[in-house]
Amino acid sequence: MKKKLYSRFVFLYVLIALICFYPYEFYSFYFRFLPDKIYVSSIVILIITLFVATLLNSFAKPSKLLITIMIIQFLGYWLPDLMHGTVYGAYGKLITMFLAIVLISFIDGSVGLEDFFRHYNKWILLMAMLGTITFFLVLTTGLQPFMIVEDRAGGGNGKELYNYYLTFSKANQNLVGMIRYSGFFDEPGAMGYWGIYALIINRLFVKNNRLETILIICLIFTFSLGYYVQAALYLILFNVKRKNIGQSVLVFILVGVVFGGVFHTQGTRYDAVFEKSFGRLESIQEESGGTISIAIDNRAENTENALREFLENPLLGTSNRDVAVGNNIYESLALYGIIGSVLILFPFFLLLFWAIKYRDYELLKAFIVIVAGFTHRPFHASLLYFFMIYCIIMMCRKKRLCVNELAYKK
Repeated sequence: MKKKLYSRFVFLYVLIALICFYPYEFYSFYFRFLPDKIYVSSIVILIITLFVATLLNSFAKPSKLLITIMIIQFLGYWLPDLMHGTVYGAYGKLITMFLAIVLISFIDGSVGLEDFFRHYNKWILLMAMLGTITFFLVLTTGLQPFMIVEDRAGGGNGKELYNYYLTFSKANQNLVGMIRYSGFFDEPGAMGYWGIYALIINRLFVKNNRLETILIICLIFTFSLGYYVQAALYLILFNVKRKNIGQSVLVFILVGVVFGGVFHTQGTRYDAVFEKSFGRLESIQEESGGTISIAIDNRAENTENALREFLENPLLGTSNRDVAVGNNIYESLALYGIIGSVLILFPFFLLLFWAIKYRDYELLKAFIVIVAGFTHRPFHASLLYFFMIYCIIMMCRKKRLCVNELAYKK
């Protein structure tokens, strides 16, 4: 009993630390006492975490590998910022990266990463289930939001957020009779994006088949086209296998039934459901001259800006940080150039290297799915991103060390 309580305490503590930051939106609704300056919150939570971990004698020695990765990524931010005279941003990211490592060391010295993610993946599933329930409540009863506040994500963008208690929504789409839920993240795409991370960690380390099936289906109702692309890749790469053909067929049938139901809302009283899903594909195809790329979104202007800025400043990125270049495949190249991007994206290169070197085809499949999402939603500077990618690296490394140890004993 004490072990369970201790495990839940560690999980809740780390979860509360994570939800204080973007892309979670608790600091827009419930944690408005938190400052807009992320590095201030990072320093405070860093100090509290070190105190709690020391008090509980549950702090593992920080991984040398993660420290090395942090330094490499810091240089990726610092060098372009130094050239453009904006180095303070790089130091803020360094604090965020170090906080992620401290949280991981706390988990590693107490309950272990796999135990943590057994709980965290259920948290992601809970958000998806509550969001799906809210979607149907709005669709069938016209449920209205309980609270509306200004979105603080990204330093404030003048947009409003709608709180349905069970989930958040980026926009009040009750006008069309439905919502695209975002869980407790800032937008539906983020819910789908981090849901994919939960699926990958579950597949590689946790192995909960029931969670996987339910989560895949619930995330459909985010109506995130980026999620659809990643989910399709995930199902094809991981589920098309002869040895588990029965489970694979069941998952494909369930997903097909849901998509079929969504498609047949066209021309009915629930036509808004079609327009926010399949209808988006049609409108994008018309705007792009009949073609649809893997980065399906409505950020064409940002993509054009980012590509232009990158071509003008290919080595170390643009000094014009006022130009909108976010959320597309060229974002990191535009901001940090080739040199900065290679350093910042080092964790991805490391995972690819491990997958090839050790012929770990499961990790290679996970790498493909992650990169497919990263191309159109390149989280590369948030606490949750650093935390998740560092955790995957640590769990992969421990898995490899365990395999090597067993081979040595034999």
